[in-house]
Amino acid sequence: MPIAVLSSEWAVSSGDALLVAFKDKANVRSFGEPLCGMSTANRPFKLSIGSSLNITTAKMASENGTIFGGRIPVDESSSRPVEDVIQ
Repeated sequence: MPIAVLSSEWAVSSGDALLVAFKDKANVRSFGEPLCGMSTANRPFKLSIGSSLNITTAKMASENGTIFGGRIPVDESSSRPVEDVIQ
C-alpha cells in the first residue's frame, strides 16, 4: 500500500525521526518542504564554571543505513503537499 508523508520546515526533532523511519522504503513518498534539520541527538556536558554545553553526539540513520544529520530532503518539493498527494 502506498504511503505519503507530509513534511514541513516547522516539523522538528520527532518529525525528523518520523521521516527517517519512512526513508528508503519502496512504497513511501514524502511531499512538502525539507524538515528543520534536527536529525541528531545532543548530550549536555557540565562545565566547571557551573553551566552546561550541548554537543551533538549522534546522527539519525534510516533502516538501510542512510545517515542524516541535517535537513532531510523530501521526494516531492511542494508548497501545497496535501493537494499534490491527492493528485
